[in-house]
Amino acid sequence: MTATEFHLLHDPSRPAWDGSGDRPIRVHLWRPKPADSPPDVVLLSHGTGGAAQNLTWLATALADAGFLVAGVDHHGNTFVDQYRPQAFVCWWDRPLDLRYLLDRLSVSEEIGSVGAAGFSLGGYSVAALLGARVLPARFAAIAHGDIESPPTPEYPTLLAELRAAVTEEEQRQWLDAVGRDYTDPRVGAGFLICPSLGAVLDPGSLAAITRPTRVWLAEADEIVPASEVARCYAEPIPAASLRRATGRVGHYAFLGGGTARADATETPAAAATRSATETTTAVAPTGAVDDGVAELTAAAAATGDLGALTRRRVAADAVDFFQGTLRQD
Repeated sequence: MTATEFHLLHDPSRPAWDGSGDRPIRVHLWRPKPADSPPDVVLLSHGTGGAAQNLTWLATALADAGFLVAGVDHHGNTFVDQYRPQAFVCWWDRPLDLRYLLDRLSVSEEIGSVGAAGFSLGGYSVAALLGARVLPARFAAIAHGDIESPPTPEYPTLLAELRAAVTEEEQRQWLDAVGRDYTDPRVGAGFLICPSLGAVLDPGSLAAITRPTRVWLAEADEIVPASEVARCYAEPIPAASLRRATGRVGHYAFLGGGTARADATETPAAAATRSATETTTAVAPTGAVDDGVAELTAAAAATGDLGALTRRRVAADAVDFFQGTLRQD
């Protein structure tokens, strides 16, 4: 199911990257069937360079379960816009996009409890709403090349363009913005799929997160290593529960819907990796035996599409997670 509605919002508190006006926020809504009570909401945040449509597989499952799902295309960091190098490092704009969307939703319609889900950099965006904060010193070290930057295969010339275009004054402003607290107390639970940026987060901010958090990792993730996700997200967050996609599943196996593009919005290497991993995936939770893994593996052997079945299983877990954390009547 594609999104049922599209809206273009503008946040007057932040400018568009080209200076043409207020910051645009393109919204995708997946509406559930009408019910007697206001729907609970799940906000969606895509991975770097992607778009909300990449998470159609997740949004559809949640909408079918009765949630109002609202995803955004993060301006300048999405293939539906022109890529802007600044948008790939001004990470804090993403939780601000989600907060602005929630502000508008709260005014325009009656809603219930709120959760948020995100993939890759979208996983960080959700964690920021829960209380995760970036350490400015680590951000500065990346900017100056003192430590390795997170990989961005979607934009291989990113750092070179940034260092050529960004002034010292802009860098100082970014250092002030990156370490701020972007918590939104309205968001009651977070679902993080292969979340990135763990190595630059303040462990103390993660330890202070008390809202329910589900963390998924992929054991063969070539972009966000599984060990980093476990160490930097699942272990320090007291309320986190960890799930694993086992076998040779890679990072891009979680991009389903809207990824079959013939332009430069997905690198050839990423497309090849995703295609390969979609036939070599199984899923299991940590610390427990999941009877569904054998069923999943058998079904995949018959269909030859473990990637799609893995996404289906992760989506089912998201439904269970949000039903258990947001619907506690």
